[in-house]
Amino acid sequence: MQLVIDRAPLSPPVWLPPEAHWQTSHRTGIGQTCILFPTITSTNDFAKSAPFTPEHSGIVILAEHQTAGRGQYGRHWASRSGVSVLMSIVLYPPSTLTRPVMLTAWVAVAVSQAVQKLTGRLPCIKWPNDLLVDQKKLCGILIEMVNVGGSLRVVAGVGLNVEQREADFVQAGLPDATSLSLIAVPPTQPSRDQALEEILYFLNIYLESLNQGDRQTLETAWVERTELVGQRVMITLTNGVTLTGTLTEMNFEELVLIDFTQSHTITPEMIRSIAKI
Repeated sequence: MQLVIDRAPLSPPVWLPPEAHWQTSHRTGIGQTCILFPTITSTNDFAKSAPFTPEHSGIVILAEHQTAGRGQYGRHWASRSGVSVLMSIVLYPPSTLTRPVMLTAWVAVAVSQAVQKLTGRLPCIKWPNDLLVDQKKLCGILIEMVNVGGSLRVVAGVGLNVEQREADFVQAGLPDATSLSLIAVPPTQPSRDQALEEILYFLNIYLESLNQGDRQTLETAWVERTELVGQRVMITLTNGVTLTGTLTEMNFEELVLIDFTQSHTITPEMIRSIAKI
């Protein structure tokens, strides 16, 4: 699929902090322009607060290190410097592509595809926004939205473990985490640059497909990689209510849970977590 960008490379804005590096690459679409920070509190926080405009759609914020990275529901995301892909994508999507479930699926499927290409391992998507390999967390995703000047800005954050060793996770007290280096089949050792390139490639591929009206390709991959349909699960809703049953249907519009004679139809945005039982 050929991606075409209809604008010239952007110039660095005058408000850019002096420690940030403005980079324009050969890529088209998402990632054509990147801003790299040696250290930042959070790439998502910068992406939400910076005075971007819709012409900046597709810009990527990268960091070597985050001092206040976080995941879903404000959980702290920690990583030592220089071993992870820490990034946020700024997007001004059309109104048809603003649902959190679809945006999360877009990022999760794209990153999982990149991981499979780099390591031969296909991660499982843990609802709503983690990627697991061998039941260990490889990547976290955080979708946030802000309304700026009447335009909806989507910020898609990704934290992918790449070069960590077992000792790094032991020291950090994260026994249930893993990295590309740990799951790759020797002698393959994916670098952060390789991981970034593959992620950006698949983000563009799936976004272009969505922009052309094809939701089915993404939805099918998302459903398959969650590995939930046909399983007995416990669903916790955002209001704290829990439901149990067999998940019989799942798509971007609804999930259908059947427990003996009772059936529950649930909108994805109402769900906080899903666990197999």
